[in-house]
Amino acid sequence: SKFFGRKVFDYSGMIVNLAVLFVWILLVWLGLFLVYSYDPSAITNSDSRPANWVERLYYTGYVLSTLGLGNFKPTTPFFEILTSVFSFFGFIFFTSS
Repeated sequence: SKFFGRKVFDYSGMIVNLAVLFVWILLVWLGLFLVYSYDPSAITNSDSRPANWVERLYYTGYVLSTLGLGNFKPTTPFFEILTSVFSFFGFIFFTSS
């Protein structure tokens, strides 16, 4: 039976590439979020209050999208370096895509 016909194969490569890209971004975002969540006081807001999980998730996306640090900042040298590396990773990702 030809449920979709042969036309579906015209878009299969694009769909697979977009799905892989989406999963890759999601896993990188989740991984960095989990690293930031390892130490709850690793990321603080402008009032020096530790970020909650929603704010850490927001900060992770902000860093990966290379928009900068916003109103949050890392508190230790380890997390400062990690933020720099992943900002560069986001820059390379957006440049190559």
